Amino acid sequence: MIIVYDFKIPANDAERSEKDEDFFTGCFTGYLKKYASDKSYPFLKSGLSFDVKILKKSVDLRQKEQKRVFKALIKLNTAGVAEDGFINFLNKIGVKAKKADNGEESRFNLFNEENAGAKTKNIAKSGKYNNAQYNALIVGMGPAGIFAALYLLENGIKPIIIEKGKRVEDRIKDA
Repeated sequence: MIIVYDFKIPANDAERSEKDEDFFTGCFTGYLKKYASDKSYPFLKSGLSFDVKILKKSVDLRQKEQKRVFKALIKLNTAGVAEDGFINFLNKIGVKAKKADNGEESRFNLFNEENAGAKTKNIAKSGKYNNAQYNALIVGMGPAGIFAALYLLENGIKPIIIEKGKRVEDRIKDA
């Protein structure tokens, strides 16, 4: 198995309705097709079959153009394609890839359908936080505060957000 990391795709809301695995597979296959005409990579012409499981996804908002960043585990299904050769090919074309060691394969065990949903757990459904005795308090509306609030809301917990800093207009005047 191969781990592809820091694979950046321009963020488009139109494709957001797809599952992440399908979206990644379509973009990754499209990226590989650019090199199909090159005679040094005959395995691309014959068709490459692989399974994908997304390990991590994030959004890169540092530039003007937003990008979605993926880390994925790829299992090659095409006979006659060596993983090491495919990894070398990916690294040559600018895709960061490495071979997944046995620890990573067994740790994720993501191609086993029985364990596919075992990793995700909704903490609000557990009943542990249904009691209104405790509230989540988030101090600061920076990136960490926003993502913490989003995570809590997705899990059914309504956070209280406090911002201690000056208004944005006043901060710009200070600088």
